Amino acid sequence: MQSKITLKQLLQESPGEVVFERILKKFHVEYKREYCVLPDSRHRSDFVLIAQKVIFEVEGGIWSKGRHIRPKGFMEDCKKYNQATALGWKLYRIPLDWLMARTISRKQARYMYTTYDVEQFIKGVLK
Repeated sequence: MQSKITLKQLLQESPGEVVFERILKKFHVEYKREYCVLPDSRHRSDFVLIAQKVIFEVEGGIWSKGRHIRPKGFMEDCKKYNQATALGWKLYRIPLDWLMARTISRKQARYMYTTYDVEQFIKGVLK
């Protein structure tokens, strides 16, 4: 049985990252949090599966004009994502809404996944 996510966890960490970590633990996946895959870089990836050379980035703030979609942050993300893929890493970007399974509007709801869908996706990546 899964333990509940505490309010303290949600306040200290990205809610999406808390949920995503629970999914990885459910599948008994070995991973590193906030791990640097790029040489000579301060950038840390959210979740890294070292043996498989897989990076998962949980993208928050996409509806609130957060860092990931503002021009400077978006361009910096593109640079580090491209560098990682050039080094042979597979990179998967997971929007917060896929993990939280919440609907912002009817129009946006068509594009959203549920936590179950993300779990199925991860199973496919791990095969």
